Amino acid sequence: MLGDRDGISSAGGFKIVKASQYLFKRARLAEHFNAVAQVLDPNAAMGSRCHPAILAGMGTVARKKPLKPAEHRWQISLIKATPAKHLGSVYAPDEAAAIEAAAREFQSPDELRNRLVAQRET
Repeated sequence: MLGDRDGISSAGGFKIVKASQYLFKRARLAEHFNAVAQVLDPNAAMGSRCHPAILAGMGTVARKKPLKPAEHRWQISLIKATPAKHLGSVYAPDEAAAIEAAAREFQSPDELRNRLVAQRET
């Protein structure tokens, strides 16, 4: 059996944790946040109707990371004659970035960069 050390004692096979001042402060802080939430949005139901001591043990909520723009596949063609010459495809978030990536990848001369066309694949 555990002795009375570190705030833990044993009674009838159950562990009893004595509340510390730290837990009481967290419980009061949780009650405060619940009250503020009710003032800001009185029509919303309380997010959690738990005992404040339980709320005090909860960690912080992780924030969402900003998402990168989605990479799309673009078909690149060179308009030099009829029909246009298909060069290949590149991955880029938008049309302008696709044309720049294609100019680098397909080593297009500067004079022909304004003749590159990107069409997004679906």
